[in-house]
Amino acid sequence: MKKIKQILLILLFMGSLTGVAQKNYTKESVKVALKQSYVDFVNIVRPAFTRGDSYKEFKDKVFYGVVKPPNHTLPPIPVEGEALLQKAYQSLNANYSTQQLLEKADYKTYGRALIYVDNYTKNNSKSVMDAEIALFGGNSDLLYNNSLVRGTDKCKWWQLWCHLNQVFGSSGGAQILQAIIDIILIIIL
Repeated sequence: MKKIKQILLILLFMGSLTGVAQKNYTKESVKVALKQSYVDFVNIVRPAFTRGDSYKEFKDKVFYGVVKPPNHTLPPIPVEGEALLQKAYQSLNANYSTQQLLEKADYKTYGRALIYVDNYTKNNSKSVMDAEIALFGGNSDLLYNNSLVRGTDKCKWWQLWCHLNQVFGSSGGAQILQAIIDIILIIIL
């Protein structure tokens, strides 16, 4: 009986260590997560790309679902959002497979977009969702209503933190997100 108690205590101790270890993110684990999130992002906007599309045509389809949008002008998109869309377009135009995307994933551009989201939430006292909408021009109607590029059951195409949570798991909370941002700042600067 004493041996069983010792084994149970060891198992409980090891289980608690596993939980702690999962929250100690490294540069490499964050880099891998950013790459995977970038691949997810590119694959989700893939339906908006047709071989031969210009960047403008791709962007119109990402936001409007059509190449020739109605009389509507996109609001200005911050540099970080524009850069992420351009990188996705370049990857799609190069016709990379998912494996090639992962190998060539632009984790720095994705990381800069996440830093924009983080700074926006802090500087404007807004939610992450509001910041992600701002990253892509601030028109939530466009982002929610595009029938061509909706996203997955869990994440819309423009919800970058959601994609990252898919990789890391969403149980981390604000402290974990801040730890991830701190590491992103280290690896992209």
